[in-house]
Amino acid sequence: MIAFPGYVILECEGLWQSPETTTKQSVIVKYGSDTLTFLSSDGTGTVLRHWSLDTIIEHPPSEYYYCFSPDSSGNEFILINDDLMVNAIRDLVQVEGEEDKKNKGNFWKFFGKFIALILVMVGITYFYSDYIGQNIARAIVGPKRAEIGETIYANILELGNSECLVEDT
Repeated sequence: MIAFPGYVILECEGLWQSPETTTKQSVIVKYGSDTLTFLSSDGTGTVLRHWSLDTIIEHPPSEYYYCFSPDSSGNEFILINDDLMVNAIRDLVQVEGEEDKKNKGNFWKFFGKFIALILVMVGITYFYSDYIGQNIARAIVGPKRAEIGETIYANILELGNSECLVEDT
């Protein structure tokens, strides 16, 4: 699986501070399929550290660099000013102090779509009500229609408590 679609590996320069030291060290940052890897920038390619992409947290940026760390303690961090790398990392990480906003509002989106569907169905039913009524009337055979009519007439008389004068023709 490639974590950043379109790229197998991204590389950039960064300033890394390990938890063991207080000085920042220039490193090559490699964005792989599962990890950020820090290599020494002296040309030997020595691997200094691996961070799982799942654990990376973004801290508020400084004037020139974006700051990422593997935990919220901030003892270890990497400073990067390459926009492509920063965007690749941001696609998978969460900014410290912010909640995951992707799922907020899903209820209202669903509710709005549901109401729109109901309104469309009511509109279609209203627009085609004559057509629907005619097809229902055609589907019911003559004797059953007469029985339904008598039942409706009896209910009207019962509810109205008055007789309806109907002349036979």
